[in-house]
Amino acid sequence: MKKIGCLCLSIFFYLFTHCQTNKTGIPFITNYYTQQYNAAEQNWSIVQDNRGILYFGNNDNAILEYDGVNWRKIQNSNGYIVRCLAIDSNSVVYLGALMILAN
Repeated sequence: MKKIGCLCLSIFFYLFTHCQTNKTGIPFITNYYTQQYNAAEQNWSIVQDNRGILYFGNNDNAILEYDGVNWRKIQNSNGYIVRCLAIDSNSVVYLGALMILAN
């Protein structure tokens, strides 16, 4: 009786752990530090162009461009915090920004 209980328990654990397997794989996630992209900690929005280049709206009055290897910081000429980004079919990036007024 003890052997049957152990066998049933072993089968249960095998089936339970086997059904938890992700069939499509684990997503590839990379975390980047501010020292790597040389800008502020907070990123507000992200868009991707037709070539696969990523653009991030950043709190450092800039748009960050990432090609999968290198980061490039594109300064916002009016000094506003870039809060939202949009992109059209021609890969033209539009930004929405927030002006912070000092008291």
